[in-house]
Amino acid sequence: MGTATPRAACQAQWPNYSSHGKDCDEYPFSTTKEGAYNANGNFSARALTSRDNQKAGSQLSTWYNDDRILDGDAFYVNVK
Repeated sequence: MGTATPRAACQAQWPNYSSHGKDCDEYPFSTTKEGAYNANGNFSARALTSRDNQKAGSQLSTWYNDDRILDGDAFYVNVK
């Protein structure tokens, strides 16, 4: 992506996104060891409505809990 952080990428693409009720969402998930902040520029980021981003984060947290994915556990994300 060429920028150091997801927030910088969102700001470059969508200036002042946060003042428009948006959050910067990134992949890989920030909650993982390989998260976007540790991805050396190999990540994707997009400004999403805060409500949608927070709902997705809540669903991700529920998945971690329901499937007992603990800190350090490996998992695979299949995107369809």
